[in-house]
Amino acid sequence: MIGFISWFFKPDSVFATQELAQGDYTVAPKLLKNSFKRAVFILPGVLIAKVPPKQAVVASVLGSIGVSASLYAYFKMNPDYDTDLCK
Repeated sequence: MIGFISWFFKPDSVFATQELAQGDYTVAPKLLKNSFKRAVFILPGVLIAKVPPKQAVVASVLGSIGVSASLYAYFKMNPDYDTDLCK
């Protein structure tokens, strides 16, 4: 159970998006996983706003894709930006 929780909260979506912006297209499966995880985080807030469940799921997924798209654009416009926190 702890392993799943650690996996779920691992902040790897920014790293995968940066890799994609740098031309590494093998990160597509990571991006799909990260979009799913982010949508799961977004969904409760959309439901609290009393959006019907089906529309809430769609809104969460589209919101998650929007976050990835904005990160991708940022990394394309700022290619020298580095997300490696270990440097």
